[in-house]
Amino acid sequence: MKKTLYISALLAASLIQSSCDVGDGNAFGTGADNPDATGVPAIENFRVDISTSFQIEVFNPDDYSYDSSKTATLVAFAYDRYGAPVENTSVTFATEWGTFPSGTICTTDSTGSCSVDWAIGDPSAPPSDYCSRVVAYTTGEESFFDSDGDNAFDDDDVVSALPPARYTSGFIDLPDPYFDTNRDGNYTFNTDIPVGGFGTHTAADGDYNGSATCSTTNFCSTTETITIWDGNYIDLKDETTKTVPDATNTCVP
Repeated sequence: MKKTLYISALLAASLIQSSCDVGDGNAFGTGADNPDATGVPAIENFRVDISTSFQIEVFNPDDYSYDSSKTATLVAFAYDRYGAPVENTSVTFATEWGTFPSGTICTTDSTGSCSVDWAIGDPSAPPSDYCSRVVAYTTGEESFFDSDGDNAFDDDDVVSALPPARYTSGFIDLPDPYFDTNRDGNYTFNTDIPVGGFGTHTAADGDYNGSATCSTTNFCSTTETITIWDGNYIDLKDETTKTVPDATNTCVP
């Protein structure tokens, strides 16, 4: 019986969603008409999606033949902390497995988005779990949970019980981008791979790096911009027959 692998598109959210659910948890609205829009991408409002048909036949593992014309489209969305789209921002992509026929860099348009094409890599050496992580990164700022809506990061935001779990001490504290090779959700030295030519991996610095006024007792940084990034997975498994040995059923970003 013929066995076939597929790429499944992992749509984290649609473009319509992105116009509704961005922002630092405050009441400033979408930000498109906000005179205080910063023009700097914020990590909470930066993401990479995979936009393509639901399944694309890649190769037959019986003889490792494959069609190199099969591609997926990776789309980056960049908005500032008010939710306003950020135009003319350079975004770089990286992948654990695969190639970028159109290049690794794109520039956001007036909608705050841009895209690159992804194509399959060496069919004889796919990831062991048949999940290929992709990462997009750019220069931007960290996000904070503005619990009192004053557009400043202060001690009220740090102690607030409102922030989602991603906000540690009231803000998102980012490490350098990396491929989570062992899929444990954390950077593991000598196992996970730094992304972007950093060579070595730098952990989160424990401070808020952003352009908003910061008056917290312990978490203010003099550095306003850092590398912000988001990751997603391209699922290379046959989701219908589950014939791939030792492959889990779901890729987890």
